[in-house]
Amino acid sequence: MSIPKRTIYAIPAAGGTPVPIPVTVNGVHYVEIEEVPPDGSNSYNGTNFAPQGLNYTLPDDSFVLTHGLVPGDVLEFGNKDSMARQWGGRGLGFASRVDNSNPGGPNIPATVLCKLISATSTATIIQTSEWL
Repeated sequence: MSIPKRTIYAIPAAGGTPVPIPVTVNGVHYVEIEEVPPDGSNSYNGTNFAPQGLNYTLPDDSFVLTHGLVPGDVLEFGNKDSMARQWGGRGLGFASRVDNSNPGGPNIPATVLCKLISATSTATIIQTSEWL
């Protein structure tokens, strides 16, 4: 796999407002979302990192049905097989952009993959990794 673009997001505790997770790489074909330690890395060796689990909604049903992700699991979107991605196929969406087809055109929002909130009363941090 190529080197992914990684982004860190703060996720509020249950009862807060779910955070939309946007596509930030145009033409992305595979995305992983996972909880990470407070320093925002996967190489954290401390003993005080306790993943909370996540609740998420999807655009398929207009973000209505809530799904759960247990602590330590990875939420995946797209095709993990790099060879399949090389042969094209439909990407997962686009990053936000300006409509240049008309001067002063509107901003076009990014594709939202999901909306996340902590599964517990404790806030958490996630990392998205996006591959072309």
